[in-house]
Amino acid sequence: MRNDSREQVISALRQLSDRQRACLVLRHYEDRTETEIADILGISVGSVRTHVHRGMQSLERILDQEGER
Repeated sequence: MRNDSREQVISALRQLSDRQRACLVLRHYEDRTETEIADILGISVGSVRTHVHRGMQSLERILDQEGER
């Protein structure tokens, strides 16, 4: 994620819903596939895609707002 500090990213992740945060952490930090994430969380692959997409949009918005401060 751009050049944002680790602390900023962690702070932004904490502002997401539990499900979005879990999907993003599993996808980007643990390098899990959508199928693996779906199995771990007990949700559909489509739901994983939605949570990852919306979570990334929210993270970008939060980090952009923090960058404006």
